[in-house]
Amino acid sequence: MRARPLTLVPFLFVGCSNPGCACAPSTEAPATSATSGTEAMPPADYEVHEWGLLRAQRDGSADVLRAGAIAPARPVEVMAVDKPVLYFHSSQPRTLRLVSAAVEGGTILESWPFVEAHARSGGAEIAWTDVRLGSPAECEPSPLPTQGTLPCSLLAGAYCESIGLATVRTTEAACVTTGGVTDRFLFYRAQSHTFTPPLRFARAEIHEDVRVTNDGDHPIPGVIVRIWSDGTRTRTLVAGPPAPHESVVIGHAFDEAVAGAGADRPVAVDRLSMDESLPAPSVTGPGRDGIRRTMREIGLTDAEADAFFAAWDATLFGGANADAGAVTNSPADVLTDDSRGGDGERAPRESLLYFLPEPSTDRVATLRFDPPPRAVHRALAIWTAIRASGEGH
Repeated sequence: MRARPLTLVPFLFVGCSNPGCACAPSTEAPATSATSGTEAMPPADYEVHEWGLLRAQRDGSADVLRAGAIAPARPVEVMAVDKPVLYFHSSQPRTLRLVSAAVEGGTILESWPFVEAHARSGGAEIAWTDVRLGSPAECEPSPLPTQGTLPCSLLAGAYCESIGLATVRTTEAACVTTGGVTDRFLFYRAQSHTFTPPLRFARAEIHEDVRVTNDGDHPIPGVIVRIWSDGTRTRTLVAGPPAPHESVVIGHAFDEAVAGAGADRPVAVDRLSMDESLPAPSVTGPGRDGIRRTMREIGLTDAEADAFFAAWDATLFGGANADAGAVTNSPADVLTDDSRGGDGERAPRESLLYFLPEPSTDRVATLRFDPPPRAVHRALAIWTAIRASGEGH
């Protein structure tokens, strides 16, 4: 499978070690020092948690994988939904000399707090210095930017994700101050052309079924979520992912999934991400719960999963983002539909969502911290449309 361009929006949550921080058991990850050519520094007493959503889309004539944290408001322009946000939880106040994210073969498009040096260079790496972590209980975030202020004013009128970042704040995250700006996270948005997702999708012998092949060398965490929507109802099911270099077939027994799991519990969503003229669709099946359980398995907290749903629930499960007025018998390939503008204009009628294995996340973006944290948990989900032709994209 050929490499596809990728727009990246990781959210990093840094987990604390004090009794009030509800982190899952820590999995040690190779956090690196930001200082090259010197002996590795010992880890400091904090954790990093990240989540983001990567979407397969079109960018002109090239395939693009977009990664984002916040769904765009409607009406939607052709845009990249790429919002990496870093949340820090620390057992005590501390200052990080440097936090950086680098996208191989790509470009950082946006950052918050805004980093002027990066904007001038137009590079593939973003770096914040003197990042002060303070108490979550004593935090007054700075005003978010507007379309006419930095970094949005550099985007030539294109959609700016920094404007909507209040959606992903959590009360458990440390207060983060750098460059004279205070918030509960660091954020960057990027696009890369060198990332190849590990899973391939194709129609099985029964056309309604999907064959999933793991071309990678690592197990996929948690479950794969299959989503179907006709604009007024959304049905979901979950399935175990294939082992490395193996395949599985995901069926289409949505009604059985509902009977086994019951109705999916409602999730509070940002109505700005939905078409207010249409009723909220019904959502059934275990899809939301499967996403939440997988995020917890990776090591994120319930509050961080809540932030994911606050940002993406309406787009993933809200049929209002599908074309309710033009439902056909064939699945709409909306993530790659140039005739409809592409780039997230509607949710796909059929799609699958899964999370990358931890060893693959550095191929999306490499994170560096000085001093390094004791552990890093990265929950990067890939959302893939099932094409009308029968191939996953």
